[in-house]
Amino acid sequence: MTRKYAVVILLLIGVVICYYYVTSLPRSTDIDPSVLVPIDHSDVQQSDQSSLLVTLNTGKNNAKLENHHCKEKSNFIFVKTHKTGTSTFVNVLYRFGWFRGLNFAVYPYTHQLFNIQPSRLMKVSQSLKPSKSSRYNIMCQHMVYDLELVNQIMPKDAMYFSLLRDPLKAFVSFFIFYNYDRRIQAKARNPISLEESIRTFLDNQIPSTLSDKFYVNSMFNSMSYDLGLGKGKVSLEDVNQFVGRLDKRFDYMMILEHFDESITLLADLMCWDIADVLYLNRMQSMKKERSREPLSAELEALLKRHLTPDYKLYDHFRDRLLSRFAQLPSSFKLKVEEFQEQRKQFEEKCIDSSISEPGVYNTLTHPLTAYGQENINCSLLHERDVTLTKLISLLQDPDSSRRKRERGTVAVKALHYADLAQIPRGEKLTS
Repeated sequence: MTRKYAVVILLLIGVVICYYYVTSLPRSTDIDPSVLVPIDHSDVQQSDQSSLLVTLNTGKNNAKLENHHCKEKSNFIFVKTHKTGTSTFVNVLYRFGWFRGLNFAVYPYTHQLFNIQPSRLMKVSQSLKPSKSSRYNIMCQHMVYDLELVNQIMPKDAMYFSLLRDPLKAFVSFFIFYNYDRRIQAKARNPISLEESIRTFLDNQIPSTLSDKFYVNSMFNSMSYDLGLGKGKVSLEDVNQFVGRLDKRFDYMMILEHFDESITLLADLMCWDIADVLYLNRMQSMKKERSREPLSAELEALLKRHLTPDYKLYDHFRDRLLSRFAQLPSSFKLKVEEFQEQRKQFEEKCIDSSISEPGVYNTLTHPLTAYGQENINCSLLHERDVTLTKLISLLQDPDSSRRKRERGTVAVKALHYADLAQIPRGEKLTS
Protein backbone atom coordinates (compact mmCIF):
# COMPACT_ATOMS: atom_id res chain seq x y z
CA MET A 1 0.00 0.00 0.00
CA THR A 2 2.82 2.33 0.93
CA ARG A 3 4.46 1.59 -2.40
CA LYS A 4 1.26 2.57 -4.28
CA TYR A 5 1.08 5.89 -2.42
CA ALA A 6 4.73 6.54 -3.27
CA VAL A 7 4.06 5.89 -6.96
CA VAL A 8 1.06 8.24 -6.95
CA ILE A 9 3.05 10.98 -5.23
CA LEU A 10 5.88 10.62 -7.75
CA LEU A 11 3.40 10.85 -10.63
CA LEU A 12 1.87 14.02 -9.16
CA ILE A 13 5.31 15.56 -8.74
CA GLY A 14 6.09 14.72 -12.38
CA VAL A 15 2.87 16.34 -13.58
CA VAL A 16 3.63 19.52 -11.61
CA ILE A 17 7.17 19.70 -13.02
CA CYS A 18 5.90 19.24 -16.60
CA TYR A 19 3.26 21.94 -16.10
CA TYR A 20 5.75 24.53 -14.91
CA TYR A 21 8.16 23.64 -17.69
CA VAL A 22 5.52 24.03 -20.42
CA THR A 23 4.10 27.27 -19.03
CA SER A 24 7.57 28.77 -18.79
CA LEU A 25 8.17 28.35 -22.54
CA PRO A 26 7.80 31.56 -24.61
CA ARG A 27 4.52 31.92 -26.47
CA SER A 28 4.54 32.57 -30.23
CA THR A 29 3.67 36.23 -29.71
CA ASP A 30 6.39 36.67 -27.05
CA ILE A 31 9.41 35.43 -28.98
CA ASP A 32 12.20 37.96 -29.26
CA PRO A 33 12.31 38.74 -33.02
CA SER A 34 16.10 38.74 -32.94
CA VAL A 35 15.94 34.93 -32.96
CA LEU A 36 14.20 35.18 -36.34
CA VAL A 37 17.00 37.29 -37.78
CA PRO A 38 20.20 35.60 -38.97
CA ILE A 39 22.99 37.53 -37.24
CA ASP A 40 26.73 37.44 -36.73
CA HIS A 41 27.51 35.04 -33.90
CA SER A 42 30.38 36.99 -32.38
CA ASP A 43 29.46 38.23 -28.91
CA VAL A 44 29.79 41.91 -29.69
CA GLN A 45 27.83 41.83 -32.94
CA GLN A 46 25.08 39.64 -31.50
CA SER A 47 24.65 41.85 -28.47
CA ASP A 48 24.58 44.97 -30.65
CA GLN A 49 22.05 43.59 -33.10
CA SER A 50 19.77 42.27 -30.38
CA SER A 51 19.74 45.70 -28.77
CA LEU A 52 18.64 47.16 -32.08
CA LEU A 53 15.60 44.91 -32.03
CA VAL A 54 14.56 45.35 -28.41
CA THR A 55 10.83 44.95 -28.57
CA LEU A 56 7.80 46.01 -26.59
CA ASN A 57 7.00 42.47 -25.52
CA THR A 58 8.48 43.04 -22.08
CA GLY A 59 6.73 46.38 -21.59
CA LYS A 60 3.46 47.16 -19.92
CA ASN A 61 1.73 47.88 -23.24
CA ASN A 62 2.30 44.52 -24.90
CA ALA A 63 -1.30 43.33 -24.65
CA LYS A 64 -2.90 42.97 -28.06
CA LEU A 65 -5.19 45.90 -28.74
CA GLU A 66 -7.85 44.12 -30.79
CA ASN A 67 -6.86 40.44 -30.64
CA HIS A 68 -5.44 39.22 -27.35
CA HIS A 69 -4.69 35.77 -28.74
CA CYS A 70 -3.66 35.52 -32.37
CA LYS A 71 -1.35 33.76 -34.79
CA GLU A 72 1.17 35.64 -36.91
CA LYS A 73 -0.28 36.34 -40.36
CA SER A 74 2.12 35.83 -43.25
CA ASN A 75 -0.23 35.90 -46.26
CA PHE A 76 -1.10 39.39 -47.43
CA ILE A 77 -1.59 41.78 -50.35
CA PHE A 78 -0.30 45.31 -49.96
CA VAL A 79 -1.40 47.55 -52.83
CA LYS A 80 1.52 49.94 -53.31
CA THR A 81 0.06 53.32 -54.26
CA HIS A 82 2.16 56.16 -55.72
CA LYS A 83 3.61 59.10 -53.76
CA THR A 84 2.08 57.99 -50.47
CA GLY A 85 5.14 56.81 -48.55
CA THR A 86 4.85 53.24 -49.80
CA SER A 87 8.48 52.98 -50.94
CA THR A 88 9.57 53.41 -47.33
CA PHE A 89 7.00 50.96 -46.01
CA VAL A 90 7.35 48.21 -48.63
CA ASN A 91 10.93 47.57 -47.50
CA VAL A 92 9.45 46.61 -44.13
CA LEU A 93 7.39 43.95 -45.90
CA TYR A 94 10.33 42.70 -47.97
CA ARG A 95 12.39 42.35 -44.80
CA PHE A 96 9.54 40.54 -43.05
CA GLY A 97 9.23 37.97 -45.84
CA TRP A 98 13.00 37.66 -46.36
CA PHE A 99 13.68 36.37 -42.86
CA ARG A 100 10.76 33.96 -42.88
CA GLY A 101 11.53 32.38 -46.23
CA LEU A 102 8.18 33.44 -47.68
CA ASN A 103 7.31 33.49 -51.38
CA PHE A 104 6.69 36.83 -53.07
CA ALA A 105 4.49 37.26 -56.12
CA VAL A 106 6.88 39.41 -58.13
CA TYR A 107 6.88 39.96 -61.86
CA PRO A 108 10.55 39.71 -62.90
CA TYR A 109 10.52 42.05 -65.90
CA THR A 110 9.33 45.28 -64.30
CA HIS A 111 8.58 46.63 -60.84
CA GLN A 112 5.09 47.63 -62.04
CA LEU A 113 2.93 44.54 -61.49
CA PHE A 114 -0.24 44.34 -63.65
CA ASN A 115 0.26 47.90 -64.98
CA ILE A 116 -0.18 46.53 -68.49
CA GLN A 117 -2.87 45.74 -71.04
CA PRO A 118 -5.61 43.32 -69.86
CA SER A 119 -4.83 40.95 -72.73
CA ARG A 120 -1.42 40.26 -71.16
CA LEU A 121 -2.60 39.73 -67.59
CA MET A 122 -2.81 35.95 -67.85
CA LYS A 123 0.67 35.82 -69.34
CA VAL A 124 1.93 37.86 -66.40
CA SER A 125 0.27 35.57 -63.85
CA GLN A 126 1.97 32.60 -65.48
CA SER A 127 5.35 34.35 -65.17
CA LEU A 128 5.21 34.62 -61.39
CA LYS A 129 7.48 31.82 -60.25
CA PRO A 130 8.24 31.20 -56.59
CA SER A 131 11.28 29.08 -55.94
CA LYS A 132 10.02 26.07 -53.98
CA SER A 133 6.24 25.87 -54.16
CA SER A 134 3.26 27.14 -56.09
CA ARG A 135 1.99 29.00 -53.02
CA TYR A 136 2.48 32.73 -52.72
CA ASN A 137 2.51 34.53 -49.41
CA ILE A 138 3.17 38.17 -50.19
CA MET A 139 2.21 40.59 -52.96
CA CYS A 140 3.52 44.11 -52.43
CA GLN A 141 4.87 45.27 -55.79
CA HIS A 142 3.58 48.41 -57.53
CA MET A 143 0.44 47.35 -59.32
CA VAL A 144 -2.92 48.36 -60.66
CA TYR A 145 -5.14 46.28 -58.37
CA ASP A 146 -7.19 43.63 -60.16
CA LEU A 147 -9.30 41.55 -57.75
CA GLU A 148 -10.00 38.71 -60.18
CA LEU A 149 -6.33 38.23 -61.02
CA VAL A 150 -5.17 38.60 -57.42
CA ASN A 151 -7.67 35.92 -56.38
CA GLN A 152 -6.11 33.55 -58.91
CA ILE A 153 -2.67 34.05 -57.43
CA MET A 154 -2.98 34.66 -53.70
CA PRO A 155 -4.33 32.39 -50.93
CA LYS A 156 -7.89 32.92 -49.75
CA ASP A 157 -6.85 33.81 -46.20
CA ALA A 158 -4.59 36.70 -47.34
CA MET A 159 -5.01 40.06 -45.61
CA TYR A 160 -5.61 43.10 -47.87
CA PHE A 161 -4.29 46.52 -46.95
CA SER A 162 -2.89 49.68 -48.52
CA LEU A 163 -1.64 53.20 -47.71
CA LEU A 164 -3.41 56.46 -48.60
CA ARG A 165 -2.37 60.12 -48.40
CA ASP A 166 -4.09 63.50 -48.58
CA PRO A 167 -4.78 63.66 -52.35
CA LEU A 168 -3.70 67.29 -52.73
CA LYS A 169 -0.30 66.56 -51.17
CA ALA A 170 0.05 63.41 -53.24
CA PHE A 171 -0.74 65.32 -56.45
CA VAL A 172 1.83 68.05 -55.73
CA SER A 173 4.43 65.42 -54.87
CA PHE A 174 3.68 63.54 -58.10
CA PHE A 175 3.78 66.80 -60.11
CA ILE A 176 7.25 67.69 -58.82
CA PHE A 177 8.72 64.18 -58.56
CA TYR A 178 8.06 63.32 -62.21
CA ASN A 179 9.42 66.66 -63.45
CA TYR A 180 6.18 68.18 -64.76
CA ASP A 181 7.03 71.31 -62.77
CA ARG A 182 10.60 71.45 -64.07
CA ARG A 183 9.54 71.12 -67.71
CA ILE A 184 6.96 73.90 -67.39
CA GLN A 185 9.48 76.16 -65.66
CA ALA A 186 11.99 75.51 -68.45
CA LYS A 187 9.50 76.86 -71.04
CA ALA A 188 8.71 79.99 -69.03
CA ARG A 189 10.68 83.16 -69.79
CA ASN A 190 10.90 84.12 -66.13
CA PRO A 191 10.78 82.16 -62.86
CA ILE A 192 7.23 81.16 -62.00
CA SER A 193 5.57 80.02 -58.80
CA LEU A 194 4.34 76.50 -58.13
CA GLU A 195 0.78 77.80 -58.45
CA GLU A 196 1.45 79.24 -61.93
CA SER A 197 3.13 75.99 -62.95
CA ILE A 198 0.17 73.86 -61.84
CA ARG A 199 -2.36 76.19 -63.51
CA THR A 200 -0.43 75.94 -66.78
CA PHE A 201 -0.49 72.17 -66.48
CA LEU A 202 -4.23 72.06 -65.77
CA ASP A 203 -5.00 74.34 -68.71
CA ASN A 204 -3.22 71.88 -71.01
CA GLN A 205 -4.59 68.68 -69.45
CA ILE A 206 -8.19 69.33 -68.34
CA PRO A 207 -10.77 70.61 -70.86
CA SER A 208 -13.03 73.37 -69.59
CA THR A 209 -16.09 71.40 -70.77
CA LEU A 210 -15.52 68.68 -68.17
CA SER A 211 -18.43 68.99 -65.71
CA ASP A 212 -19.95 65.86 -64.18
CA LYS A 213 -17.06 63.48 -64.90
CA PHE A 214 -13.63 63.02 -63.37
CA TYR A 215 -10.38 61.96 -64.98
CA VAL A 216 -8.69 58.89 -63.53
CA ASN A 217 -5.18 57.91 -64.60
CA SER A 218 -1.69 57.62 -63.16
CA MET A 219 -1.54 61.42 -62.69
CA PHE A 220 -5.06 62.44 -61.68
CA ASN A 221 -6.58 60.39 -58.86
CA SER A 222 -3.61 58.05 -58.90
CA MET A 223 -4.61 56.26 -55.67
CA SER A 224 -8.00 55.37 -57.12
CA TYR A 225 -6.29 54.27 -60.33
CA ASP A 226 -3.82 52.04 -58.45
CA LEU A 227 -6.64 50.52 -56.43
CA GLY A 228 -8.57 49.54 -59.55
CA LEU A 229 -11.15 52.25 -60.33
CA GLY A 230 -10.18 52.14 -63.99
CA LYS A 231 -8.70 54.62 -66.44
CA GLY A 232 -10.70 57.37 -68.11
CA LYS A 233 -13.73 59.45 -67.16
CA VAL A 234 -15.88 58.29 -64.24
CA SER A 235 -19.06 59.54 -62.58
CA LEU A 236 -19.67 60.20 -58.89
CA GLU A 237 -21.82 57.06 -58.77
CA ASP A 238 -18.91 55.04 -60.17
CA VAL A 239 -16.67 56.43 -57.44
CA ASN A 240 -19.10 55.67 -54.62
CA GLN A 241 -19.56 52.08 -55.80
CA PHE A 242 -15.78 51.71 -56.10
CA VAL A 243 -15.19 52.88 -52.51
CA GLY A 244 -17.92 50.51 -51.33
CA ARG A 245 -16.23 47.54 -53.04
CA LEU A 246 -12.88 48.36 -51.43
CA ASP A 247 -14.52 48.74 -48.04
CA LYS A 248 -15.86 45.18 -48.32
CA ARG A 249 -12.67 43.63 -49.65
CA PHE A 250 -9.86 45.41 -47.77
CA ASP A 251 -9.13 44.52 -44.17
CA TYR A 252 -7.22 47.72 -43.39
CA MET A 253 -6.26 51.08 -44.89
CA MET A 254 -3.33 52.99 -43.47
CA ILE A 255 -3.18 56.79 -43.64
CA LEU A 256 0.15 58.57 -44.17
CA GLU A 257 -0.89 61.55 -42.05
CA HIS A 258 -1.25 59.07 -39.16
CA PHE A 259 1.56 56.77 -40.23
CA ASP A 260 3.07 55.69 -36.91
CA GLU A 261 -0.38 55.05 -35.46
CA SER A 262 -1.35 53.13 -38.61
CA ILE A 263 1.72 50.95 -38.56
CA THR A 264 1.43 50.22 -34.84
CA LEU A 265 -2.15 49.04 -35.28
CA LEU A 266 -1.18 47.02 -38.37
CA ALA A 267 1.40 45.13 -36.31
CA ASP A 268 -1.34 44.31 -33.85
CA LEU A 269 -3.80 43.19 -36.54
CA MET A 270 -1.19 40.95 -38.17
CA CYS A 271 0.07 39.67 -34.81
CA TRP A 272 3.55 40.93 -35.66
CA ASP A 273 6.05 42.29 -33.21
CA ILE A 274 6.75 46.01 -33.25
CA ALA A 275 10.33 45.18 -34.28
CA ASP A 276 8.92 43.73 -37.51
CA VAL A 277 7.61 47.13 -38.63
CA LEU A 278 10.55 49.42 -37.84
CA TYR A 279 11.37 51.61 -40.83
CA LEU A 280 14.02 54.13 -41.93
CA ASN A 281 13.48 57.63 -43.29
CA ARG A 282 16.25 57.01 -45.79
CA MET A 283 15.56 59.79 -48.28
CA GLN A 284 13.90 63.14 -48.83
CA SER A 285 12.94 65.25 -51.82
CA MET A 286 15.45 67.76 -53.21
CA LYS A 287 12.43 69.92 -54.04
CA LYS A 288 10.93 69.89 -50.54
CA GLU A 289 10.81 73.70 -50.30
CA ARG A 290 9.15 73.93 -53.70
CA SER A 291 6.44 71.46 -52.67
CA ARG A 292 5.71 73.58 -49.60
CA GLU A 293 4.91 76.73 -51.55
CA PRO A 294 1.39 77.83 -50.57
CA LEU A 295 -1.40 77.52 -53.11
CA SER A 296 -4.34 79.89 -53.27
CA ALA A 297 -7.68 78.77 -51.86
CA GLU A 298 -9.10 79.03 -55.38
CA LEU A 299 -6.52 76.64 -56.86
CA GLU A 300 -6.86 74.21 -53.96
CA ALA A 301 -10.63 74.13 -54.50
CA LEU A 302 -10.11 73.51 -58.23
CA LEU A 303 -7.66 70.68 -57.58
CA LYS A 304 -9.93 69.10 -54.99
CA ARG A 305 -12.72 69.18 -57.55
CA HIS A 306 -10.54 67.32 -60.08
CA LEU A 307 -9.36 64.95 -57.35
CA THR A 308 -12.88 64.05 -56.17
CA PRO A 309 -12.40 60.25 -56.59
CA ASP A 310 -9.24 60.26 -54.50
CA TYR A 311 -10.85 62.49 -51.86
CA LYS A 312 -13.89 60.22 -51.64
CA LEU A 313 -11.53 57.29 -51.16
CA TYR A 314 -9.25 59.08 -48.69
CA ASP A 315 -12.01 60.68 -46.58
CA HIS A 316 -13.91 57.42 -46.23
CA PHE A 317 -10.97 55.35 -45.00
CA ARG A 318 -9.42 58.16 -42.94
CA ASP A 319 -12.69 58.53 -41.03
CA ARG A 320 -12.88 54.76 -40.59
CA LEU A 321 -9.34 54.66 -39.22
CA LEU A 322 -9.83 57.57 -36.81
CA SER A 323 -13.00 55.93 -35.54
CA ARG A 324 -11.05 52.73 -34.99
CA PHE A 325 -8.35 54.60 -33.08
CA ALA A 326 -10.98 56.19 -30.85
CA GLN A 327 -12.26 52.76 -29.80
CA LEU A 328 -8.83 51.47 -28.73
CA PRO A 329 -7.72 51.43 -25.08
CA SER A 330 -5.53 54.19 -23.65
CA SER A 331 -2.53 51.86 -23.90
CA PHE A 332 -2.56 52.38 -27.69
CA LYS A 333 -1.14 55.89 -27.38
CA LEU A 334 1.62 54.64 -25.10
CA LYS A 335 2.40 51.81 -27.51
CA VAL A 336 2.72 54.29 -30.39
CA GLU A 337 5.08 56.46 -28.33
CA GLU A 338 7.22 53.45 -27.46
CA PHE A 339 7.33 52.46 -31.14
CA GLN A 340 8.41 55.98 -32.12
CA GLU A 341 11.19 56.00 -29.54
CA GLN A 342 12.42 52.58 -30.57
CA ARG A 343 12.33 53.53 -34.26
CA LYS A 344 14.29 56.71 -33.51
CA GLN A 345 17.03 54.73 -31.76
CA PHE A 346 17.07 52.21 -34.60
CA GLU A 347 17.42 54.95 -37.24
CA GLU A 348 20.17 56.78 -35.38
CA LYS A 349 22.18 53.59 -35.31
CA CYS A 350 21.58 52.71 -38.97
CA ILE A 351 21.91 55.96 -40.95
CA ASP A 352 23.81 59.23 -40.72
CA SER A 353 21.10 61.88 -41.10
CA SER A 354 23.69 64.68 -40.95
CA ILE A 355 24.86 63.72 -44.46
CA SER A 356 22.71 63.99 -47.59
CA GLU A 357 23.78 62.54 -50.92
CA PRO A 358 22.10 62.91 -54.33
CA GLY A 359 19.78 60.01 -55.08
CA VAL A 360 17.49 59.04 -57.93
CA TYR A 361 14.45 61.05 -59.04
CA ASN A 362 15.37 64.36 -57.40
CA THR A 363 15.93 62.83 -53.97
CA LEU A 364 18.57 63.11 -51.28
CA THR A 365 19.55 59.99 -49.35
CA HIS A 366 21.16 59.58 -45.95
CA PRO A 367 24.02 57.05 -46.09
CA LEU A 368 24.37 54.06 -43.82
CA THR A 369 26.67 54.34 -40.84
CA ALA A 370 29.59 51.93 -40.53
CA TYR A 371 27.38 49.88 -38.24
CA GLY A 372 24.47 50.02 -40.68
CA GLN A 373 26.62 48.70 -43.52
CA GLU A 374 27.31 45.53 -41.54
CA ASN A 375 23.78 45.08 -40.21
CA ILE A 376 21.34 43.17 -42.42
CA ASN A 377 18.28 44.91 -40.94
CA CYS A 378 19.67 48.38 -41.64
CA SER A 379 20.91 47.42 -45.10
CA LEU A 380 17.63 45.91 -46.29
CA LEU A 381 15.53 48.82 -45.03
CA HIS A 382 17.93 51.32 -46.61
CA GLU A 383 17.90 49.67 -50.06
CA ARG A 384 15.79 51.03 -52.92
CA ASP A 385 12.54 49.09 -53.15
CA VAL A 386 13.04 48.62 -56.91
CA THR A 387 16.36 46.89 -56.23
CA LEU A 388 14.79 44.67 -53.58
CA THR A 389 12.06 43.67 -56.04
CA LYS A 390 14.72 42.55 -58.53
CA LEU A 391 16.72 40.87 -55.77
CA ILE A 392 13.74 38.86 -54.52
CA SER A 393 12.91 37.92 -58.12
CA LEU A 394 16.45 36.69 -58.68
CA LEU A 395 16.52 34.67 -55.47
CA GLN A 396 13.22 32.97 -56.35
CA ASP A 397 13.94 32.50 -60.04
CA PRO A 398 17.64 32.92 -60.95
CA ASP A 399 16.85 32.96 -64.68
CA SER A 400 14.26 35.73 -64.46
CA SER A 401 16.35 38.76 -65.44
CA ARG A 402 16.32 39.61 -69.14
CA ARG A 403 19.50 41.68 -69.03
CA LYS A 404 22.67 39.82 -68.13
CA ARG A 405 24.35 43.00 -66.92
CA GLU A 406 21.45 43.82 -64.59
CA ARG A 407 21.36 40.25 -63.33
CA GLY A 408 25.06 40.46 -62.48
CA THR A 409 24.64 43.70 -60.53
CA VAL A 410 21.72 42.36 -58.51
CA ALA A 411 23.53 39.06 -57.93
CA VAL A 412 26.45 40.91 -56.35
CA LYS A 413 24.02 42.57 -53.94
CA ALA A 414 22.40 39.20 -53.24
CA LEU A 415 25.76 37.79 -52.23
CA HIS A 416 26.44 40.83 -50.06
CA TYR A 417 23.16 40.37 -48.19
CA ALA A 418 23.81 36.64 -47.92
CA ASP A 419 27.12 37.44 -46.23
CA LEU A 420 25.47 39.86 -43.81
CA ALA A 421 22.67 37.45 -42.96
CA GLN A 422 24.90 34.37 -42.96
CA ILE A 423 22.58 32.43 -45.26
CA PRO A 424 23.81 29.87 -47.80
CA ARG A 425 24.78 31.21 -51.19
CA GLY A 426 22.91 29.71 -54.13
CA GLU A 427 25.17 28.45 -56.89
CA LYS A 428 23.21 30.45 -59.47
CA LEU A 429 23.65 33.72 -57.58
CA THR A 430 27.26 34.20 -58.65
CA SER A 431 27.63 37.03 -61.16
